[in-house]
Amino acid sequence: MAAKKKREADPPRQLSDLEAALGQSAPGRLYIVRGEERYFREQALELIRVRAEAEGWEVSSHTGNERHPDYNLSLLLGDLGGGSLFSAARCVLVRDAAQLLKKAGTKDSAFVRAAKAFLASPDAVGCLVVAADSVRADNTLAKAAPESGGSVLTCRKLWDSAPQWNPDPRQAELVQWLVRRSRELKQALTPEQALFVAAATGNDLFALEAQLEKIAVSGGKALQEIVGWTSTASPFKVAEDLVAGELPRAVSGVEALFRGGFREKDGKRLVDLIGLSSILLSGILGQVRQCVAGSRAARVGVDPVEGAARAGWKMPPTRRAEFTKRVQSRSPEEWCAMLEEVAELEQAARLGKALDANDFSSLAFKWKLKGARKDAGRMVRS
Repeated sequence: MAAKKKREADPPRQLSDLEAALGQSAPGRLYIVRGEERYFREQALELIRVRAEAEGWEVSSHTGNERHPDYNLSLLLGDLGGGSLFSAARCVLVRDAAQLLKKAGTKDSAFVRAAKAFLASPDAVGCLVVAADSVRADNTLAKAAPESGGSVLTCRKLWDSAPQWNPDPRQAELVQWLVRRSRELKQALTPEQALFVAAATGNDLFALEAQLEKIAVSGGKALQEIVGWTSTASPFKVAEDLVAGELPRAVSGVEALFRGGFREKDGKRLVDLIGLSSILLSGILGQVRQCVAGSRAARVGVDPVEGAARAGWKMPPTRRAEFTKRVQSRSPEEWCAMLEEVAELEQAARLGKALDANDFSSLAFKWKLKGARKDAGRMVRS
């Protein structure tokens, strides 16, 4: 039987372990800092930089982003290949290094070749730190980091929703981090206050820390006066919560979406009401159609997931149990009625009605109320 894979520690724990290791010895030769959360990546780079400077090493910083004005591959390769001019060793920090790690055909890139030569140098002093949004686990440098006395750190985003086994929103990883961080900064938010700040601000850790700084100089004002609502929301997550009958999440998501907009893949924020309504309607229609297909299949003895797949709606294994439970919460007729209600809303938008947060919040309340009445009926019959 294969050994169970050890669960990776969360980013704050990994940073704490890195700080402890650096407190015991000089930096290793190579560190890979990967993951989408730039806040944690920057913390890791700062810990290594401070320790390197404490060792008397020269520190040089580079970017792998070709569009950045400071991009200079020749200078970077020179820092890896040459000795330090002013100290016994050099610490080379490379941010946004994803492009530098890609192969040129079947061969390693110039950067990877230089990094390998740096690691193989008989002068085993100094270190290289490579940071990027994503670095494959089988990347040559990722595999070499632990062998060189360094490590691979994964700086993922913190989860902003509570785990299924403990649905209390105050238990969300993001909220718990904000509570701890507020204590470190002598602000000591309660879980309820942290939940509000996170909901209003979103999951940008730099922005959340800025909110803590504002609270620190607020002079005792009410939290709602200090923290403006700037959070954006994913219309697809809002649609899912709305269809699932998760009323508090759905309504707060709708408010966040129409107040703060939606951040698209290119980084731009969509705030146009017509555009937001269109995307949200599309998401809701898709979710309800999945449930209609799954519910009809279940009625004739077919697995709901299989029924949805036959209708063109495939889903990952992690969502199957949740989808089956959702489908079984209503009859096919009820799901079809919901589909008609969304279609009516879509038709109204096509005829020129400007939909807003109230329209979608009303829909969420209506669907939740119908579900509550059905549950009450079941209790009476039992």
